[in-house]
Amino acid sequence: MEYDKLDLIVQRADNLLDQFKSDTDIPVYSNALIFLVVIFLILLSLLYVFIGPSQLLFAIALIALIPYKITIDEAAKSVRNFGIHLEDPELDRTSFATLKLRQLESLIALKHTRINAIRFLYIVFFPIWLYMLSRLAILREISWPNEIFFIGLAVLAGTVFWYFYFKPELQKLKTDREDVQEMIVQVSL
Repeated sequence: MEYDKLDLIVQRADNLLDQFKSDTDIPVYSNALIFLVVIFLILLSLLYVFIGPSQLLFAIALIALIPYKITIDEAAKSVRNFGIHLEDPELDRTSFATLKLRQLESLIALKHTRINAIRFLYIVFFPIWLYMLSRLAILREISWPNEIFFIGLAVLAGTVFWYFYFKPELQKLKTDREDVQEMIVQVSL
């Protein structure tokens, strides 16, 4: 492979890596998760105070945080592994470029995983928030058909909204991943 072409690919990969390192999305997504849990706990506390301990059943929804943590930890582990291999002084230029591109690919996958996980949590918690708010606003029992209708409406509205809210960022990541995969193919030629 021509070294000029390899240099251009490595430079492009470095630029993309710099974008990911300077990206402020990680704190934003962490803050979004904290916001999600804080609002949920505030609503749960208010329900407990105004309606009673039977409302603590909503705390079961916090179990949705366990798959989030496991998924993010697994994706982050693969990113760390590439960083270790890039420090090997015996790597030739082609292997170095390939590893750097694989690291970039795993960073993109990590960010994609993080966004999908946050989107999933918002899709799960949004209807619960709305239901909890309605319970606080009404402070009395409503008929089950009405309750089921409003829960279904909240699920539908939340799912559609959060799906399309995160879609542009996920589409950009898909494009970046395709670019990186194309560069990997070019390096291996």
